[in-house]
Amino acid sequence: KLDEGFQPSRNFTHIHQLKAVGGDDSSPLMTLTPRSGTPDNIEVSLRDSADVRTVLTTISLESVEGVWVEVYERVTFGHQGRYAIEIRTLVTGALLLDYEDLDIDLWRVGAEFVRPKWGIYRSLDSQEYLRDEQVRFDGFCLAKGDDDCP
Repeated sequence: KLDEGFQPSRNFTHIHQLKAVGGDDSSPLMTLTPRSGTPDNIEVSLRDSADVRTVLTTISLESVEGVWVEVYERVTFGHQGRYAIEIRTLVTGALLLDYEDLDIDLWRVGAEFVRPKWGIYRSLDSQEYLRDEQVRFDGFCLAKGDDDCP
């Protein structure tokens, strides 16, 4: 849950990352990033092996501010990986975002594994645009292989 009036950095404010461990692991593979703009958005972005960032899809930041949302992310890691993310409001179940890519590069040469990260990871380059923020998380489920989360 993001507070109403959540203020993203003009540079980056990641609230979720998929990050390689080992090999080329300086930048995250995937990020969920509130981005300052007109309007403010949340971007789902890929940073490929050539370190090129591509915004895959966006939703309005306003649509998730002050409400609990459920995020369902399904990932198959590999150079020909798969990625899907769905965001719904918890109270009504309204679908806010539905994205899927069945052929996406989700691996780094030399990587041992990819780990998820949750929290606020932001640039401090434009501190005048920042304030103290909270992101609330609840009810994590991680499943492997054919297992699934409810």
